[in-house]
Amino acid sequence: LSEKTRDQYQKVKDYQKQYADEGKGIYASYSSDKEFKEKLFAHLSMHFLSMKKVEEISNRRTSVLRVKGIEDGKLNTDFNIEKFSPVGGRSSTEWINEIRSMYREISEYVIEKPTPSPFNSIALSLQKKVELHEGTVKLIRSMAEHLAIDLSDDFFSLGGIREDSITTPSIMGGSRNFYGSKEEKEKYNKLVRLYKSIDELFGWLPFDNVFGELSCIRLAVANEGTTFDEDIDISLRFKKTELIKPDQIPVLSERGCQSIVNDYNLSQLLGIPETQNYNDFGSSKTPTTNGFHYSPPRAPIDWTYQGRDYEEDYLKELADAFEYSFFEDGDYVIVKLHIDYLKHNTTVAFPTVLFVADSITSIEYTIRSKQNESETVGIIKAGGKNET
Repeated sequence: LSEKTRDQYQKVKDYQKQYADEGKGIYASYSSDKEFKEKLFAHLSMHFLSMKKVEEISNRRTSVLRVKGIEDGKLNTDFNIEKFSPVGGRSSTEWINEIRSMYREISEYVIEKPTPSPFNSIALSLQKKVELHEGTVKLIRSMAEHLAIDLSDDFFSLGGIREDSITTPSIMGGSRNFYGSKEEKEKYNKLVRLYKSIDELFGWLPFDNVFGELSCIRLAVANEGTTFDEDIDISLRFKKTELIKPDQIPVLSERGCQSIVNDYNLSQLLGIPETQNYNDFGSSKTPTTNGFHYSPPRAPIDWTYQGRDYEEDYLKELADAFEYSFFEDGDYVIVKLHIDYLKHNTTVAFPTVLFVADSITSIEYTIRSKQNESETVGIIKAGGKNET
């Protein structure tokens, strides 16, 4: 070999040794053209198969879970502190204004005093005069005094309206038959509606007075990934001074407990209904097999009358409405929530509002789920941005 050829050959050997020693690329020697083709094909196949595997890993379907805030039915990256407003409840101010209007409407009726008639004496003997119950009149007068409404002497006058002396009990499908002028019947019905509205308001006010003073936040969990997730456990970390747990909320009066238990649904009042932007919490629950729900056998009926403990029933319903678990950790309270299932590109609201102090500025959270090997850690702020 000439000096020049020998020098070039040495450069090839040095280049070959560099790949052999450092393991760069795919290196092999060959002794024939056939062997070169076979090894080249094999090495190219190994290379592109490896590239495909890398692509598969990078494109693997995963869930991406985030805690979001809700304000006016829309999702935010922060949470909003607001005065509690019940779902399906009524504003006491609006309610009282409606009652004022009912007083005015009833006051406008002019009912003539009944004139005795010698005719239809037999029919009259089978009828009785319609009168308002003493308790009804007392409640209506009491509310009028509270609202500084002066009632005329004939406010409760019903004229000559009468009803059948003997009626079939309503439990047996019977109803009351009234006899009188159109105005008399209308006034009587409006007086009854006025009484019911006042009675319902008095039952509602204890709840409104307690919960209307509380501040709350509404939260949701969003799956922004490319696949569903399940068995999701969310933990929120609050300072003790920033969270109001259910057992820290003042208990309602006996009348208030009775009204809430009999006439309302606490889960609905405290809940977060779905909008076009997110689903309600119930949509995340996995249905039981074949839709069958087990109901334990009823306890034997105790026919001995005992007064119902509405406070106990109210407190139980309140605890059931908050589908969270609360754990104390030093100066902090950990609030845990379990979600069965969450589709991708879907957001589910928390079951209810969370009552908080106005001073709260941020909430740390962690999320564990079946589809994610690692724990998601984040912070959601009041008026800030999510940090993960």
